[in-house]
Amino acid sequence: MHNHATHRHSHHRRQPKLLSLDRKFDPERYYSDDIGLDNVESLMDEWVYLGCPFSPFCELHRQFPAHDDCIVIAVDGACWNNGGPNASAAIGVFVGPGNKHNISRTVDFDVPTNQKAELTAGLNGLITALNLRKESRNADNRVSIVVIKSDSEYLVKAMTEWILKWKRNGYTNCKGRPVANKSIFLAIEEEFCALEQRGVEVLFWHVPREYNAEADELASRALQNAA
Repeated sequence: MHNHATHRHSHHRRQPKLLSLDRKFDPERYYSDDIGLDNVESLMDEWVYLGCPFSPFCELHRQFPAHDDCIVIAVDGACWNNGGPNASAAIGVFVGPGNKHNISRTVDFDVPTNQKAELTAGLNGLITALNLRKESRNADNRVSIVVIKSDSEYLVKAMTEWILKWKRNGYTNCKGRPVANKSIFLAIEEEFCALEQRGVEVLFWHVPREYNAEADELASRALQNAA
């Protein structure tokens, strides 16, 4: 899915931020119609970045130069026997090939479900991003945009549409009841706000499952290893 780059975009800090009022990353807003999902990301070393849409497309490497303050973190959750007896759940967080920040582990819930696993994967993706920001002591090498990539429509819609209403309604649904998985959403929002307070823009990107294979493999591997 990703291609190796031998160069990066060195003028990215002169470019406008990919500001999205709805927290949603939509490639069609930034890339021309002839650019497929394969070319939105740029792989460089052990990291996945956004390809810089303000630079010419590199035909040799079949990707844009890496927008190296804009990282993509892919997340996925998995659950065997979803919601049933003896269910087990795991998460995968993919920062890049062989990256020490990748996560592949099981998670414990009173009642494991796929939705809880997907949300927890998103939470851990944000925690990872926050840790990366804290580790970046050099101002010229700091992450300024984080894209959380997920094949979970539930996670992405919740964090780009529903949560804005929930915050106004005290995290209650249209029936006045607490939203499902409220505690996880509160934790996600806390990490989201912590990143924003450090000047990091966080966007959520919904992709087809086949474009999230790396995170899916990490989550599946954790379940297999625990079996």
